[in-house]
Amino acid sequence: MFEQIKVRFLKHFSSQNLRNALGRTSLSEIEKFISDGYTDVLFRDLKLKSSDSILILGGYLGDSVERWLEASSGQVMVVEPVTEYFQILNSKFSGNPRVKLFNLAVGDRNGIIDIYIDGMKSGSNADSALIQSAEVMATDAFFKKLPAKPTVIEINIEGGEYLVMQNLFASNLVEQVRTFVIQFHKYTYRDEIMRGEIREKLSTTHTEIYCYEWVWERWDSKSKDKL
Repeated sequence: MFEQIKVRFLKHFSSQNLRNALGRTSLSEIEKFISDGYTDVLFRDLKLKSSDSILILGGYLGDSVERWLEASSGQVMVVEPVTEYFQILNSKFSGNPRVKLFNLAVGDRNGIIDIYIDGMKSGSNADSALIQSAEVMATDAFFKKLPAKPTVIEINIEGGEYLVMQNLFASNLVEQVRTFVIQFHKYTYRDEIMRGEIREKLSTTHTEIYCYEWVWERWDSKSKDKL
């Protein structure tokens, strides 16, 4: 709750005034993100073409879907495993031919997983007594079902990002994606290790464009002009 109040408060400041008042080095990662434009940061300088497609892992209530529809003119593909949130997405976007919705989770295997329902924190690590089972599909197998190869992948899946990225590395699919926009989540010390390993591997094929640690980071392919 405190973080939400702080976000609302800080958003009233202009970027320059906030830097002047607090000093850049005194800001936390989320404060730097807010100072630089909050979620507007995610949609800047992408130079998307009409043939480019977006894949959103973690559609939730559709805010990100709406922003990608504004930022691009291509197809927007959305994964959301929680039935309640998928139904909201379906009611918002079912009539939009540019949007393709998938009611499942993606990871490193095919099967069934339990998701703990807790709003935007819903996932395998959420602290909630409300549980839903959902289909999970290995990311490489899911890619074969997509109507278009994703140019940009946005990942915000409450800890599931580690399995997704590990599967993409193992299946040699990382190099096919021009841009990753990822929110890494830290639940245990192991998450710090896995994030470091993923970032190291990703740096061989992609360049870090920005990084607000444990908030959002973006990586662009070093061969993006060829993708």
